[in-house]
Amino acid sequence: METTVLCRDAADFAARAGAWAPGRPFPLLACPALDRYRSLFPGGRLPEAERAGRPGVVVSVGDAAPAGRMLAAATGREHHEVEPEHLLKRLAGYAGELVAVVGLAEDLTAAGDWPGATGATVGVLATRDLPSLACLVYRSLTVGAVGEDRVFIASHPMLEDSESADTVEFAGLGVLRERRLKVVVVRSLGKECCVGLPDGIICGRSDPIDGPLPPFEPHYRHMPCMKGEGCHRADLTEDQRLPAADVHATVVFTHSCGSIGVGANLYPNHIALALGFMEGTAVAVVGAMGVHIVQRSAQAEFESALADGLPLGRVVERLADRVHPINGYLNRFGLLGDPGLVVPWPSGRAALRSTPGPRADEAVVRRLAELNNVILPRLERLPWLEPVVDAAEITGLRERVRDLSADLVAPGLAGEVTRLEDEIADFQVRTVRQVAASIYVSGWNYGGPSSTGSARSPSTTRRARAACGTPPCW
Repeated sequence: METTVLCRDAADFAARAGAWAPGRPFPLLACPALDRYRSLFPGGRLPEAERAGRPGVVVSVGDAAPAGRMLAAATGREHHEVEPEHLLKRLAGYAGELVAVVGLAEDLTAAGDWPGATGATVGVLATRDLPSLACLVYRSLTVGAVGEDRVFIASHPMLEDSESADTVEFAGLGVLRERRLKVVVVRSLGKECCVGLPDGIICGRSDPIDGPLPPFEPHYRHMPCMKGEGCHRADLTEDQRLPAADVHATVVFTHSCGSIGVGANLYPNHIALALGFMEGTAVAVVGAMGVHIVQRSAQAEFESALADGLPLGRVVERLADRVHPINGYLNRFGLLGDPGLVVPWPSGRAALRSTPGPRADEAVVRRLAELNNVILPRLERLPWLEPVVDAAEITGLRERVRDLSADLVAPGLAGEVTRLEDEIADFQVRTVRQVAASIYVSGWNYGGPSSTGSARSPSTTRRARAACGTPPCW
């Protein structure tokens, strides 16, 4: 019996998907994403979609309902349909639950924001067109069928710890065109449309850089390639551009600014890096949202969560629990993929890399979080009140906290945190003395020179003291 069936068009797909049940051939539409997945099976026979329960619910947006229905049917979850303008309101009722949002990228853009902004633990199965979306759902249901149990790390050489990466050069990415690896980690400088190394770039576009483009709304940020002027990396040739869709991976983990922007995208979906990966053979992309500072211990937390058998939605939650208390929005991660999916992992807790990463000290993390979230914000507000406070020194303390937070497993971190706590305590004592001196000796002088004209003269002050018999209250 055939495991898949190729549909004639979208109408045929919708009809077959509406009648599909586990055990029957899975409806698909011809597309480059399906061709890439087929290339992993030299024998020609594609795997059968698995039936396995997953936690949470499935919510389909707009025209994605047929694909969402099949995902729900195969995984034993409730399926709900919603129009884009009602998505965020609907998700607000699922706070804390795992919600697989299935939709075309343009429909999710129309929703107005990243679906996870509602408080639900969201994973978004999104692609640029319906054929790719059907293939993505199918890959999610055949996740363990093919691939090597290996974690591959590509890092920009300027980043710390780059010496432990598998490659710091574009040429080293060649293996990703040839074999599907379990996890591909990219640590580099980037934005929604790309991530770069000094000698090459992984690009969100799946078409040639000089290919015809669809029309774009004027509010999007524009890159030179959108105007027919080639890649913004003018130093590169076309063979130094790797389309994200050509990367073979089960899961992609990106450490670069803005690599997840679905629903709140600043660039058109046509050039989005994460959507490019989802047109490859990946079932999920875990990536940074907004401005990002690489926190090296996040890699160990990610691998540990996968080894613990957590569904992807909870894996991303663990990352957020680790980094959010310290760097806040500078380390927000989003998930493209099914949040209820458990990625097959070798038995035992050992990471797939040769040296499992160490774990962060929980007590040290809490102390850093206290400095970052409570102590420093209060000190940073003091200059607004215009006492005699050294604002530059406060900025320096903030930079120290960020530097220490970048590597939560660094040797000697606990001692460095203790020294920083002592420095902040010393600063607070000196600041209190300065403020007290300003109040009781020279007066606070709120407003500075602008209030000089209304100040009392010394003789007026002496007369006021004599009249009330008590020192003035400044």
